[in-house]
Amino acid sequence: MHWSRELLALTAGVRWRIAGLVAIGLLIVAASLASLVCAGRAIAVALGEPVAGLFDDLFPAIVIVPLVVLLPAITEELAWRGFAIPRALTAMSPLRAALVLGVPWTLIHVGLFLPGQMNAGAAYWSMATQIMSMSVVLVWVYLATGRSVLMAALVHALFNGLVPLAGGVEPQLAWSIRGVLWPVIAIAIVALGGFRGLDLLVGNADRSDASEPA
Repeated sequence: MHWSRELLALTAGVRWRIAGLVAIGLLIVAASLASLVCAGRAIAVALGEPVAGLFDDLFPAIVIVPLVVLLPAITEELAWRGFAIPRALTAMSPLRAALVLGVPWTLIHVGLFLPGQMNAGAAYWSMATQIMSMSVVLVWVYLATGRSVLMAALVHALFNGLVPLAGGVEPQLAWSIRGVLWPVIAIAIVALGGFRGLDLLVGNADRSDASEPA
């Protein structure tokens, strides 16, 4: 299956389409708010009003969310869900593939937590539990939506977007909460049967791909 087709694939039910529209809507709202803030700053400058403190609490989040959160999520999902997972699924179950590929995904983030780096001082354990859990959740989303990298990327972006939007919470506390919350979500998906039947879906998709002309 070509990566471009996987990026745009969305063969699941209405609930996933609604979820995608909600995610896109939130990002559009964030971008719109960013434009309003920029306009407000420009007006304040034109009127000779001080801009220090103007929208300071709102401005960082609404700029970071659409510009920094979405593009990296799409890039990562093209690599992990679009390229690596389909190949891993030829040798193992979806859940096992999610856990196995979660390990290198976690390891490549370690450098961001070393002294002098952007996440220095944040707890390693929370980073590890978050990424391993996100790997499970995103593989589930990817397969449940008909191998849609786009839907996985939108969910990934919403996960990342909670970082700047939690600006009012003490950073270490917010980081620890995330390290517990995402495992709970992943465990709930598995316990409630989210991966049941995905082996059959994977097998049917593989047979369909094999029957297609080169």
